[in-house]
Amino acid sequence: RTGFPFVDACMRCLIRCGWVNFRMRAMLVSFATYNLWLDWKKIAGHLARVFLDYEPGIHYPQLQMQAGTTGINAMRVYNVTKQGKDQDPNGIFIRNFCPELKDVPMEYIHEPCNMPLNVQRKVGVRIGGSGGNRYCITDAMASSCSDLGINEKSECDVTFYPSPIVDE
Repeated sequence: RTGFPFVDACMRCLIRCGWVNFRMRAMLVSFATYNLWLDWKKIAGHLARVFLDYEPGIHYPQLQMQAGTTGINAMRVYNVTKQGKDQDPNGIFIRNFCPELKDVPMEYIHEPCNMPLNVQRKVGVRIGGSGGNRYCITDAMASSCSDLGINEKSECDVTFYPSPIVDE
């Protein structure tokens, strides 16, 4: 729930299926180490547990290389929005693994944080919300949802998706 649709889709795919391709793996490590400032050693165990094809002799050197700690490779910093646009230009992968974004127009699928509020209302998603959960609107929530134009009780009107957690 990073607010970067391609990163979120890759992590959800990895957790669900146990595998993503090399570019996605490299981008995830790059994002974790360069954008989130996580030590590669802290993410190594989690990734080892979710990769179906985990092999220590490959896993650890690849993490070190992507994190830029080998001293012999150039820094490998991926722009995650550009990667999404390049690798999933139509947002099919994103929509599959981030169903809360399934109705987001093509022009905003890679950067839903740029989607105007009126478009958010139209597609039933609130950017900057509680991270991909659906909520039923009750009397207690109605006032907090007035910015979405929801003023009456109804069931599960709004899907929330987070704003980006870091600057890219």
